[in-house]
Amino acid sequence: MLLSESQLRTIIAGKPVGDTWPYLGGTDADIENHLHRAVDALHSTGLLEIDADFDHYGSGYASYVHLSCQKPNGRSRARRDNADWIDGVAIYLSRLTPFAIYGSEHRTISAATSSRTFLDLNRLYILPPGDWQNEITAIRRTLESLGFSFPPRDELAELLPFEADIPTILGLWGRVLLGGLKSRPVAGCARSTDILHCRNRGRPIFSRPDCEAKDDGCPDDAR
Repeated sequence: MLLSESQLRTIIAGKPVGDTWPYLGGTDADIENHLHRAVDALHSTGLLEIDADFDHYGSGYASYVHLSCQKPNGRSRARRDNADWIDGVAIYLSRLTPFAIYGSEHRTISAATSSRTFLDLNRLYILPPGDWQNEITAIRRTLESLGFSFPPRDELAELLPFEADIPTILGLWGRVLLGGLKSRPVAGCARSTDILHCRNRGRPIFSRPDCEAKDDGCPDDAR
């Protein structure tokens, strides 16, 4: 198990967990500065163009920083239907424990709108088309040198070992008894580290607040 029950409960309460500074003994500002340093270090490899979202997707609270990465000089980009199509890599850096995850990400950017995919268990540690070995090696080495680890996919998919009522800023839709779905081990429901993205699940480690509410708290594609 990646984290003890005590550590999971601390994270669910929105408090950081770790063995080294800044997750141990640092302030929220210290952790944010550490995450900025991680982004700067990734930039310095020269292998990636990075769009880092530190703004909680513009609403509420996201427990991680989302990095959208592509190869420089347009090598990950194609022009289609008056939009840029980008096949790159997303990296999530947790604000609550020194974990990082990555996987393939598709983005479209036009003059009027933009969209992107989000990491789920199906994309986790899967790479986009092309040769990304040098980039992934640099990502792992850079982040590991700053104290981050990459939790195994099978452990991220584990169910929480206890029931947890997780309050959010979202009122009724934001309070869910995670144990209520323990008998349904489908992607994104009551996972111990929940890298999928439905606000009803109150993601303890990789969580964002802005997906649409569902009756059972799971995205349609997770049923």
